[in-house]
Amino acid sequence: MNASLITTISGGSRRLITAAALLATYVQGLNISIPNAALSHIEGSLSMTDDEVGWIFTSYIAASVIVMPLTPWLAGRYGRKTVLQISLVIFALGLVLATLATGPIEFVLARIVQGAASGTLIPLSMAMLLEVWSAARRAPISLAMGACGLLGISSGGSVGGWLCEFHGWHAIFYFSLPIVGFIFWAIAFWLPEKKAEPKPAFDFFGFMTFSLGMIGLQMLLDRGERLEWFASKEICVEAIASAVGFYLFFAHVLTAKTHFFNKGLLRDRNYILSTIMFFAVGFVLLPTLALTSPMLDELLGYPADTTGYMTIPRGLTLVGSLVLTSLAASRIDNRVLALVGLALVAYANWLMLGYSPAMDWRPVVITGLLQGAGLGMLIPALTKVAFSTLDPKLHPEGNMIFNVFRLYGSTLGIGIVQIFFYNNTQAMHLALAKDLTPFRAAAHLAAPITTPGLMALNDKVTGQAAAIAIIGQFKILLFAILSVSPLVLFLRKPRPAGEAPGAPETTLLKTLLKGRPALAIIAAMSALALISGCAVGPNYTRPANATSEQYDSSAQPPLSADSGLINAPHMTLGQKINGNWWSTFGSAKLDQVMAQAIAGNLDLAAADRTIAQANEAVASVKGGRYPQIDYDAQLGRQRSFAGGSPASSSFYNAGLLMDFDFDVFGGTKRSIEQQTAFADLSKHHYDAAYLTLTGDIASQTILLASARAQINAVQILLADDRKNLELVRSARLNDSASEVDVALAETQLAQDQTLLPPLAQQYAVARHALSVLAGKGPNDWVAPDFDFTDFTLPSNLPVSLPSEVARNRPDILEAEAELHAASAAIGVATADLYPHLTLSGFISQAASGASSPLGAGNALWSIGAELAGPLFHGGTLKANQRGAIDGYQTSLAIYRQTIIKSLGQVADVLQAINHDAEEYSAQNQALDSADMSLRLSRAGYQAGENSVLQVLASERAQQQALLGQIRAKTAQYLDTTQLFVALGGNSAGVFERRAEFVHGGQGAPTGTK
Repeated sequence: MNASLITTISGGSRRLITAAALLATYVQGLNISIPNAALSHIEGSLSMTDDEVGWIFTSYIAASVIVMPLTPWLAGRYGRKTVLQISLVIFALGLVLATLATGPIEFVLARIVQGAASGTLIPLSMAMLLEVWSAARRAPISLAMGACGLLGISSGGSVGGWLCEFHGWHAIFYFSLPIVGFIFWAIAFWLPEKKAEPKPAFDFFGFMTFSLGMIGLQMLLDRGERLEWFASKEICVEAIASAVGFYLFFAHVLTAKTHFFNKGLLRDRNYILSTIMFFAVGFVLLPTLALTSPMLDELLGYPADTTGYMTIPRGLTLVGSLVLTSLAASRIDNRVLALVGLALVAYANWLMLGYSPAMDWRPVVITGLLQGAGLGMLIPALTKVAFSTLDPKLHPEGNMIFNVFRLYGSTLGIGIVQIFFYNNTQAMHLALAKDLTPFRAAAHLAAPITTPGLMALNDKVTGQAAAIAIIGQFKILLFAILSVSPLVLFLRKPRPAGEAPGAPETTLLKTLLKGRPALAIIAAMSALALISGCAVGPNYTRPANATSEQYDSSAQPPLSADSGLINAPHMTLGQKINGNWWSTFGSAKLDQVMAQAIAGNLDLAAADRTIAQANEAVASVKGGRYPQIDYDAQLGRQRSFAGGSPASSSFYNAGLLMDFDFDVFGGTKRSIEQQTAFADLSKHHYDAAYLTLTGDIASQTILLASARAQINAVQILLADDRKNLELVRSARLNDSASEVDVALAETQLAQDQTLLPPLAQQYAVARHALSVLAGKGPNDWVAPDFDFTDFTLPSNLPVSLPSEVARNRPDILEAEAELHAASAAIGVATADLYPHLTLSGFISQAASGASSPLGAGNALWSIGAELAGPLFHGGTLKANQRGAIDGYQTSLAIYRQTIIKSLGQVADVLQAINHDAEEYSAQNQALDSADMSLRLSRAGYQAGENSVLQVLASERAQQQALLGQIRAKTAQYLDTTQLFVALGGNSAGVFERRAEFVHGGQGAPTGTK
């Protein structure tokens, strides 16, 4: 280290250089993973095939691994500052080239340029920091460097996902340009140049053979699947080149006296074992991200930004665990931390084997949290162990090789999982599709036998095959971490300062075996943790439903093409309902009434409190997982008669009692699961009440507008009837009309007058209903007047797929929550068949005597375990279990019937909308004809060809046609409303989004007048 730099550089310059070095480490890690959430966008834009996607990562990492060993020689020969500045310029050029790429080859070349330039950033940044800070600050510097690098890798997915979703995938590379510019500026103005003296030597033969072996192997893995492996001459050449390169490299290392891989590193057991495990860490770290993001994007349908956000918990726990582990490294044996970290990573990968296309976001976040915590413990612990016994002179070379192995593990891991992923996807696709032919009934369950139907069926099979293949790759990652886990037992404990070099060194395995009490405690705690995690009974999974991707084949033509009918909406099959669906009517009055009703509706307020009650029930049951501690105290005076003489004494007893059920067979766990399902049921009930409320409000406002329009039309019709009656009576006085004509005119007027009271009643009922829905009495709040001019019939109606309806309609989710509760009830009933293991104890202070009861007494304590189980209950417990199974089957039938019923409702409404369009077209044509007839009658009357009675008859016919058109328009609006309701109306999870209409404690809405 150049000691003069520490004294000559000012505090401000030192901080700028430190910020630049940490940002360089961050941006290097960031650009490894930042394309992760945008893979589908990049793949589509550049016409990349599925097997080429892995090159986005491997090209960058492989180039970085190759250049990294060359960095010390470059910095010594040309100057650290010069090399770093040139690397930053080349890195920025690679970022720009990636945005300009128009094909996969250009894009991969740009990534190679980025990776090669980034290979110098980490070692040169570390060298910079070591020169500007004293030796006492090396530990926090190393911690900060590691945290920044992992933070870059962890945050790449979320940053890239957000940028891709809102600014396009090119923005993920532009994001790094300002950071690179700041680093360049900081080192250009504030970092002095320093060259090594004398000029350093470099083992070019070893470097070239290592590079040849690695490039050949990487090309073999990346292109083998595409070129059908060794059937291709290119793959044979690459395999030979890789074998020759690695052979020459290892032969050179074992025979040459000087090379860039110092043989002294091979003599340290801790360093070798830690490096192997660090290779496995790299093998798991990035491939997990490379598999998870496509799964979330393509199989689960999450957008790029959401896919990125799901990686945030993993990154937070990784960095947080890394910092905490680094701070605790001096107090806890790092080998134990490494063992715990390996266990957490293995457990997280084991949980990933349970992924399925039917899951939500929670399993991804939970496994990310566990894996991040494990990796955050593992990385600093392995680093500490690796260098704790290594000669300090070898630390620079050792650190470089250590990081090279992690990066190389990542690039090999990505290449291997990509190979197995596409092979397994094809194999599983063949296995799943071999029995799906147009001649088998099973094929009809997913789609009709048409070209679009077969395409939809193929998409389903491909998705299932991809899901199985992804789970298979997680098995590979789990095997990788398990295969190196035993190595941690052979790590040696570092010698304490001052201990003689000849003192025996103990491995972690010997330490554990030697400390039998500690080992017994660890074994007991592990056993208890394992048995406490068990739970009898079935683990709930959402039942598979063979739903078609159509509702009704006869509704297909209007859905797919313009029907040519007047005012007929176009329906887009497969489009989801987003936002507040009633806003598609374009009525500000409706939006206002809807907001007030949602805020004030008492059914929603009651459902809200029901949810709170259900959540408290869950919290109550969860309390059973913890020890139950009670207190007991007694104070009194007693008199006894011994030998005929009374004797009085005082006594007291005070103590604590503890009882803990280990829940060996998961009865409490299943009870918690059951109560959680009931809590979900109450939330879905809230969503259903919200959907019903919004549908009723929209329907009542439409009925209000319809009644008003019809009342106006009937009033005009009655005016025409009265004119007609007056004219007929006048004609009767002139003997030009008969009594029969007068009677007919009076009858017509009387009949038309009967139309008005029902419409007035409809108008009043709709107004009163709106008041009630808003949580007000009819006299306390009056809804505004509505007219059809306040509404616009949507020209495009989104029609969710049946599979989406099955996942988002509240009544279906209610039925599923009941099914989940019934499944958990089986576990509860089954757990009752098995014994309970309980730990109980107490501690108390007691005294009795003639003295004061508050005096000194005797301390008593006891602790013990109890095993209690059923022996004979006359078949009651088995009957309860069978009844729970029957209850599950009942709930399953109800769940499936609910789905079928809901799809039938959607089909009915779709047909109704088609027929409404036909009726409205016919009514509109009738109105046009009536208008034409009225114009002709008026023209004839002016010409003296028609009588006034004929004009009045035409006016009456025109009003009748207008009434028909109003009724047809009303049916269109009502059935459109029913379609949104039948599709679920985007109401799933609305309870979680209810912040804008939270109810007050007394049921009155807050923030409303």
